[in-house]
Amino acid sequence: MKLFSSIIVSICLMSCASSKKAHITMDKYNKDASEIIKLAKSNADKELVKKKALDLIETATTLLREYKTENPECNTMLNFMIESRKEMTKLSLEKIEKDFHEGEALPAAPDKCYEPKELIIHPATVVILTNVKYNEEGRHQIVEELEEVIAHTEVIE
Repeated sequence: MKLFSSIIVSICLMSCASSKKAHITMDKYNKDASEIIKLAKSNADKELVKKKALDLIETATTLLREYKTENPECNTMLNFMIESRKEMTKLSLEKIEKDFHEGEALPAAPDKCYEPKELIIHPATVVILTNVKYNEEGRHQIVEELEEVIAHTEVIE
């Protein structure tokens, strides 16, 4: 009985640690997205903005992996997003909007699996914007993309 109790306590501690890790990662995601907003507003070097957006995609990948663990019915959708993350940054603005944001290229999944995809799509759009439209209008769009994704994180949490 004592061994069984120890096992249960260990499982609970691992579960709590896992949830805390995901929460810390979401906090990091929001902090990093906010930093990119500040950089775009201050007309920072586009290569710095691009690097930070690529880093944000990798943070999102960690979050999606965690989300899949807790929501296995989302595996197909979120694996697709993780596998597509690098190619996504090379698309046109129109193509990323149509295929990923609107979902035309996405596999079918339960409704709750669609919100987390935004954590990759928005920073990928930022990368595209740094390549094709890093002017006043493009920087304004970068800010909008990241403000929108921060709103998505509140829904996911």
